[in-house]
Amino acid sequence: MNPHKPSIAWWQWPNLLALDTACIVMLWAGLFAHLSQRSLSISQYAILGLSTWVAYQADRLLDVRSKPKTKLLTRRHQFAQQHMRTLWPWLLAATLLNLAIAGSQLPYSELQKGTWLLGAVLAYTYLIQQRKKKYGLKEASIAGIISASVILFVPAFSNWGTLSLFTWLCFLNCALITKKEAAIDRALTIETIAPQLSRLRLWLLTLIPIGLLSRIENEIQCSLIVSFLLLASLYWQQKRLHPELYRVLADSALLLGPLLAYGFKNIGN
Repeated sequence: MNPHKPSIAWWQWPNLLALDTACIVMLWAGLFAHLSQRSLSISQYAILGLSTWVAYQADRLLDVRSKPKTKLLTRRHQFAQQHMRTLWPWLLAATLLNLAIAGSQLPYSELQKGTWLLGAVLAYTYLIQQRKKKYGLKEASIAGIISASVILFVPAFSNWGTLSLFTWLCFLNCALITKKEAAIDRALTIETIAPQLSRLRLWLLTLIPIGLLSRIENEIQCSLIVSFLLLASLYWQQKRLHPELYRVLADSALLLGPLLAYGFKNIGN
């Protein structure tokens, strides 16, 4: 074991492998489908998970290319650079598998919507990589792309109020992380909205949706308020938490909300 290389804790692996966000998208997509009285197929879950993983892993690998190790301040970026030769082939294989599943299992209408979403992801990747010093919409872009992903396979979706609160949750998650990781983004020369977010503004972004969700009508709203409350508790304790742990807990807050909803739904059945 290299004494100069910090060990990897068990709770870091889902984030290092970019699996946590893929799970977040699949879980919330299942809930939004349930709200619309639909269910997703295994193929649809696989496409959502693979697409999210490819997008996040590719963005991370592009972040660390040609970067000196001294500029990589997180374990996820260090891990990505260290294992680039392994991760790129896995990325290609996942992309080909995803295209094969989509081409053989999805109807034309869903392929068309997926193509538009892919275009949005490619546009974001270009802007964040090539215009990173000027493009300051990282958090809003990620929130919008994830929100579009969770209703990708829900035709005629109409519950826009609930989806807006979910988009708010995703934006808050990203904003809390980028605020905590401001030095990390500066090292990677990535512009974010974090410097403009004062402590008061972040508290307002955290607490206002909790008030709006005081009347819970469905499983998604229950999941949303749980996740907002978890993020509020996390932000309250943020000064005491190491950035690595803080990042993992922030993403876990988006996982625990829907997991509780699935648990209660199974108990009810």
